Formats: sequence, C-alpha cells, structure tokens
Amino acid sequence: MNKAVAEFYKSGQTTMGTLKQTLMAMKNQLHTTAEDVDGLDDVENSLLYYNQAILHYHMRQYSEAICIAEKLYQFLEPFEKFAQAVCFLLVDLYLLTFQPEKALHLLAVLDKISVQGSNKNGKGEVQ
Repeated sequence: MNKAVAEFYKSGQTTMGTLKQTLMAMKNQLHTTAEDVDGLDDVENSLLYYNQAILHYHMRQYSEAICIAEKLYQFLEPFEKFAQAVCFLLVDLYLLTFQPEKALHLLAVLDKISVQGSNKNGKGEVQ
C-alpha cells in the first residue's frame, strides 16, 4: 500500500485509477468493506480506508469520502496523530460540502486535543 501511495504522489497525483485498483485489490484480500470499519482493530486496515477516503477526496467524490472518514473517526482514539489526520480530512470535506456546523465541531475537538496534548507534555499552560 505504501508503494502505491508513494507512486501516486510521485506521479503528481495523476494515476488515480492505478491507486484505486491497488486499494480495491487490498480491500478484497482483507474481505472487508467500509461498513465493517467498526470492527477494525488493526491500524493497517484503518490506513487502507483512510487512503480510500483520500482517493475519493481527490476524485471529488466527497460523500463517499465522508462516509469512510466518519466511520474511521468513530473508531479511532482522539489523541492519536492518525485520528487528527482523519479529523482534518473531515473538516475539509465538511467545508467542501457546505456543512460548516460539523466542521466547527471537529475544529473544537482538535483544539481541545491540542490544548490537552500541550498540557500533557508540560510545554504549555492554559491561561
């Protein structure tokens, strides 16, 4: 999967068809669908779905990308860097689909995570 994603970015994001085929083949090998995301306990599977959401994003298939990213968001721990990447993707998707209320909610979650993370590391104080 990493090789396919790297080749996609190396091509200037022009080989979407090839990346889509690679991700679909991997998904078929795992015998899972986006509806099974709730049962995922493996980060690799989460990354596969995240990459599919990114692919839908680049193809301007925003509703499909939102469906996948929302399920991933529910599954992941909010303090993980990966979960933050999913949040940022969702914020962008919500803004592109004219859903500013949902984007604002996620931005508040990201702000809370940021404040808690800086307090946890001892690098910052809330004033």
